[in-house]
Amino acid sequence: MTTHRPPTIAAIRKAALDETKNSLTAEDAWQIVIDDVHKHGIYKEQFYGDARLENAKRTIGWQELCDMTGESRRVVRAQFIRAYESYDFKEDDKALNGKKEEVNNELLSKLFGGVLPGERAAEGAVER
Repeated sequence: MTTHRPPTIAAIRKAALDETKNSLTAEDAWQIVIDDVHKHGIYKEQFYGDARLENAKRTIGWQELCDMTGESRRVVRAQFIRAYESYDFKEDDKALNGKKEEVNNELLSKLFGGVLPGERAAEGAVER
């Protein structure tokens, strides 16, 4: 609506990804990890289903997270957020470039009204 030229395929894919993205923000991910550190401590490391969150936690290390002091907390937090955003960018890049198949199929399905290219439309649809 705001440009004079039609959007590129890349711009359409980026808009579809932004519309369907439901991952945590880096701040939310940090808060989850810190809550678990306080709740469970060093002897009960937590594992997360979200690859971005798990990879950011592993980058810093559970022991390092548990051993934080008031003085080192800002530095560790900044490192965690930077790591999380890096993994978030990589996941988005995989999705936009078709390297993450389930996300790619979801985006294509939304773009083509629920029918992936190469699939047949529902019964009763008129073929041309």
